[in-house]
Amino acid sequence: MRTQSELPKGTLSLPGSKAEAIFVTDEQFQEYFERFIWRFRNVIEEYFPSFGASIPFYASYPYETIIVRAGPAGVLCLFRPAPTPSYTFKDWGEWPEEVLTVEEIKEYFEAPFFQYDFRQREFTRFEGESQGGIAAVTNALSVFWRNIDAAQFARLCRELLGWQKMSIQVESTRGTRDASFILGNVRLWEPGPRLREEKWTFRIQYASTLSVNDIRAVEAEADSYNEASIYCLLTNADTTSIGRLVSLKNPKLRIWDQSFLNRVINGHLDSFSTHFAQYSTAVKALRDEFGYRKSPRLDEMKFELKRCPAGQAYFRAYEELGTRILTYIFSGSLGRPHIQRPTTDGVQRRDVVFQNLQRTPFFVRIGRRFDADFLIVDFKNYAKPLDSTAVESVSKYSNEALGRFVLLISRQGLASGAKKAQARVFRNRRTLVLVIDDTQLLEMVERKDRGEDPADVLSDLLDEFLLQF
Repeated sequence: MRTQSELPKGTLSLPGSKAEAIFVTDEQFQEYFERFIWRFRNVIEEYFPSFGASIPFYASYPYETIIVRAGPAGVLCLFRPAPTPSYTFKDWGEWPEEVLTVEEIKEYFEAPFFQYDFRQREFTRFEGESQGGIAAVTNALSVFWRNIDAAQFARLCRELLGWQKMSIQVESTRGTRDASFILGNVRLWEPGPRLREEKWTFRIQYASTLSVNDIRAVEAEADSYNEASIYCLLTNADTTSIGRLVSLKNPKLRIWDQSFLNRVINGHLDSFSTHFAQYSTAVKALRDEFGYRKSPRLDEMKFELKRCPAGQAYFRAYEELGTRILTYIFSGSLGRPHIQRPTTDGVQRRDVVFQNLQRTPFFVRIGRRFDADFLIVDFKNYAKPLDSTAVESVSKYSNEALGRFVLLISRQGLASGAKKAQARVFRNRRTLVLVIDDTQLLEMVERKDRGEDPADVLSDLLDEFLLQF
């Protein structure tokens, strides 16, 4: 089943920009999705004709395309197989009251494919074709990863190490039933320039899936492995952000998963062409036609966060920037931000409160689990990780009216010693204070720009906390 994560979105606009006044007509929506589908099928047929049967969004055509308007430019689009192509327009809420979430709407209409975008943008013909082309090559690369065998994957990984401009002096190689290993000295150039040498072990593991438990097992193996200072897992599986978080927390472990390998491949199309020539040719053609853009919002927000210094003097600037980022990330999932709302006794003052619209799985989950009709957000512009006092303090912002879930955002996240306070608050008050740092905030921006659900980062952090509780 294909979900919205495999049907990327287009150019984005922040709230408050000129795009906020845009009203997209039914005709514009229809033309956008007509061009999206046309270019998707055109790219598959021109460059990947043998893959058509393996790509459900291609093989299930034609569709009744159900376009659900949500505001002046927001849209939920559902694709339902039909004898002939057609377009149906609906307004948000034209279904039974018990149908609340996007997933429930998809099931109600019996639509196996969907995408949604509640941000303000123009939905132009050009953008429809561009995003249709991106979706086609993304799906084709997914088929490549499903069809590659273990031997070919191992060869590709060995070549990839050379593409990364890592000078590796191989000491030994070995193989097991599940993986192959390369041990060697890696020379890395640092700014300066300065040449640094480390001993790495590369574990090349062919796998269809890689769960958090699998990654924990790799982490345990890395911790007990004394032959090298760095233990790097290369896998064709696509890990979640919590899996990547495990590797970030462990200075000895690296995880190069499918998402990482895709980024390397897109930067070395000529080298990759020996493995998948059609993909390299198609991506180059699309870049020539539409221009190649990375995540403009990610670059912009990374720059603004770097420009905002840590410290009390800049707490308001950090709060305003963080609020703008969250508004962008969760447009359609959360209502408009209510800034600096004091409690009725005037003692406590929450930084930001968003209404939880409960339209996506994570926000439905916290709504049900923590009675979170609102998302309470507090920002801490500290240069150091947060201590127990910060966790205890913000936990008091929760109540029966708003819910028992607080998102605490700080520059450096949570100090290891403060995790006991996080657990204590959850045990005593049944309130969860979920803490994220700037890196995770930017990861959500990147996921948003890739057309994936940014709340997956929060969902994985919640799972990790509950599993360890």
